[in-house]
Amino acid sequence: MSRGSITLSQSERGLPYKWQAFIVVAIGTFMSLLDSTMLNIALPNITKTLATEITTVQWLVTAYLLVITSTLLVFGRLGDMFGRKQIYVGGFALFTVGSALCGVSQNIGQLIVFRVVQGLGSAMMMAISPAIGAGSFPVKERGKALGLQSVIVATGSMTGPTLGGFLIDMFDWRTAFFLRVPIGIIGTITAVLILRKEEPLARNGRFDVFGAAALLLTLLPFMLAVGQGQRIGWGSPIVQALFSVTLIFAVALVLLERRMVAPLLQLSLFRNRLFVAASSASLMSFMAGSTTMLLMPFFLQQALGYPAMQAGMMLIPQSIIVALIAPISGWLSDRLGSRVLATSGMCLSCTGLLLLTTLGPEATYRDVLMRLVILGIGSGIFQSPNNSAIINSVSRDKLGFVSSTLAMMRNMGMTIGTALAASVFAGRLAFHTTEVAAAGVSGEVLAKTSLIAAFHDALIVAAVICSIGIFASLVRGSRVPAQEEETPLQRAGSARFTSEKE
Repeated sequence: MSRGSITLSQSERGLPYKWQAFIVVAIGTFMSLLDSTMLNIALPNITKTLATEITTVQWLVTAYLLVITSTLLVFGRLGDMFGRKQIYVGGFALFTVGSALCGVSQNIGQLIVFRVVQGLGSAMMMAISPAIGAGSFPVKERGKALGLQSVIVATGSMTGPTLGGFLIDMFDWRTAFFLRVPIGIIGTITAVLILRKEEPLARNGRFDVFGAAALLLTLLPFMLAVGQGQRIGWGSPIVQALFSVTLIFAVALVLLERRMVAPLLQLSLFRNRLFVAASSASLMSFMAGSTTMLLMPFFLQQALGYPAMQAGMMLIPQSIIVALIAPISGWLSDRLGSRVLATSGMCLSCTGLLLLTTLGPEATYRDVLMRLVILGIGSGIFQSPNNSAIINSVSRDKLGFVSSTLAMMRNMGMTIGTALAASVFAGRLAFHTTEVAAAGVSGEVLAKTSLIAAFHDALIVAAVICSIGIFASLVRGSRVPAQEEETPLQRAGSARFTSEKE
């Protein structure tokens, strides 16, 4: 037995390996959330200190999301082929180096380039972390594991804006990047020492280079079109051309992957009803949720008159509710299955969105809180069972691909949802402003009335999207954990883990 194996065996006499792996994934998840939430707070400071414009600074966000979304499936497949530990550790290290480079950037061009480096590292971690975290638990405990991971997500979402605002006020935007360096070093070392070096499970063939290139050429123009559509107009020749390129390469990708022995895009999974339905529900959930994330601050500040800091604090209870509910929902899904819980969660989320449309200019904090609590309960009930269903829908040798698909649904849902919400809100705001002004209303009353009406319209669209998610969740099937047995490959993996513990 090797020295590393002896160390693992001894460590498991204390804390079981599944919890050690969970801690490693939790560090990476927390650091990634700090990155996304703290950067938004830092953007005004970056714009000022680097003497640039908001149209240029927004590429710090856009480039990062483009890189992540277009490479997630690639890194998920590489993890299945060559081992997930290597990809995850490499991502941790690369993200840490990128954070340090961002902190020492001297101009906006350098900062954007180093954000791309960060994005590659983040994609490597995002693609693999669900497979490592949930894959380290037995099939019947994965809902619980994913529920606890939701607590980390909620904690990071709450910590980022507050901590980022404090650091930027006390120092400057560079500290927001430098903070991630020690966390990244600790996480990388912990991952190297704790995570098992699994034997690659997907040995059938070489890496699909052509499929990866076709996927990149499909996702990049699509994400660019979605990101720029609201800003320059959906009917713009540039946006239309980007969507056309997306369609052409999407068709080419499917035709190419049907011919490959070991394709990057595993089309056979799209015949798996549970995988397709749960993934679609996840996409709809993040699209709908992005509407409130984007527009609630505008409503609270411009319609109800709350200061920015107080408005931000008013949104925290929703994350707290998710953190409290998600572990319970995940635990229940291990016993009851995902269909009832996930569908119920989507129904509550849809109800919360519709209730938000009843808020007017006289709404109190209690009125807002009640509706956000309903949204938080719905999200907390939905996410863990749905994610568990997606991961449990495939054999162990495809966990990397499915893990990366899960992350891609989240990123695409948030990107598309944000762009759609902004577009609907802007269009309806112009419409209602003209309509209300024609009735003789002007000044602050005109601005508030138009904003609230546009806010309600965007929420109705989000509720419709949520309704599609409810349908997708319902048609996933009615299997319960007792019937969702491990595949032979999963049993082999579990047996290997058990023998290593002994």
